[in-house]
Amino acid sequence: RIAYAVIRYGGYRNVSPYQYGNINILDASPQIENCAIGNSSASGVLVSSSSMVASHPTLTGNTFTGNETAAISIDPSSLLALSGNSADGNGTNGVDIRSGTITSSVTWDQTDLPYRLVGTVTVDQGDTLTIGLDMVFKGNYSQRLVIAGKLLVNGAAGQEVYFTSYRDDSIGGDT
Repeated sequence: RIAYAVIRYGGYRNVSPYQYGNINILDASPQIENCAIGNSSASGVLVSSSSMVASHPTLTGNTFTGNETAAISIDPSSLLALSGNSADGNGTNGVDIRSGTITSSVTWDQTDLPYRLVGTVTVDQGDTLTIGLDMVFKGNYSQRLVIAGKLLVNGAAGQEVYFTSYRDDSIGGDT
């Protein structure tokens, strides 16, 4: 658990996939609460999962500012529990989803920050990606979701799921 900490001027970014955030999470599910996370030369928080264990951190009440790539960066198999976070002045004011393959069924349903595809995400045959209410996904021009398995998009009236460009500031703000 990390609570009420100021974490800044860390991170490292070279050629993808070599990057590290101010906080790096690998195969773990910590709680990060009420922290100021900023000025990383990469992401504020970088989350990765191996093929054996999925990371599932809980981030509550954090402020992300001035991180060069993103407030939070995840691989497609990592899951987040987000609540009350804010992001401003980052490369992406939200959650970057890096390239990778989903090899088990996962649900993306955290509406606290918009998600941005910065790599191609593939859902393996036999697996399901479920997207919950009110989700906002933004993509770069050459990134995409490739569905070999199943995609379930569970929007509802007044709680639509958006798939749009990262340049679309009308939904999910300026990412």
